[in-house]
Amino acid sequence: MRKVILWIVLLLLGIGIAVGIASVFQDEKPVAEVSQVPSSASTTAAASPSISPSPKPTLPAASFPNISPNARQLDIPIIMYHDVKVIKDVDWDITPDRLAAHLQTIQEKGLTPITLDQLVSHLQTGAMLPPKPILLTFDDNYLGEYQYAFPLLKLYNYPAVWSVHTHYVGSQAGKPKATWE
Repeated sequence: MRKVILWIVLLLLGIGIAVGIASVFQDEKPVAEVSQVPSSASTTAAASPSISPSPKPTLPAASFPNISPNARQLDIPIIMYHDVKVIKDVDWDITPDRLAAHLQTIQEKGLTPITLDQLVSHLQTGAMLPPKPILLTFDDNYLGEYQYAFPLLKLYNYPAVWSVHTHYVGSQAGKPKATWE
């Protein structure tokens, strides 16, 4: 449980850092950009580069976080999984039996897995969620997620978020990744 909380904290810190970086860029002074202007040496000479000020693009201004007041009343746990393997390679892998036990516990405790669309709608508009909502996520498109997690999710009829790193789809380098098939 501590690892799940740690991952959620790290995720939130990453979001906070990204927002902080975005606000830094919004506060920057204009930067110089290269533009083409005729050379004063000759009117027939080719254009030479010169420096002129230009505003740097910024993210649209919005208060952070832009969350519906109704959504501020509910805490929604997010569980992030990585590879699902019979024999774990690293601490954050999970075995199929352990994942099945997690899903069984979710069912026994009356938790209701929700979709990412449901979560976003709730955060933006305060849309109602089912009782005891929880979001399940699977990162990095490891082959074990498809082989083991997908059938278990279908068995329980649970939605989940699949974060696919498209550059590595089907890759066998390192840990094998799932393909588009």
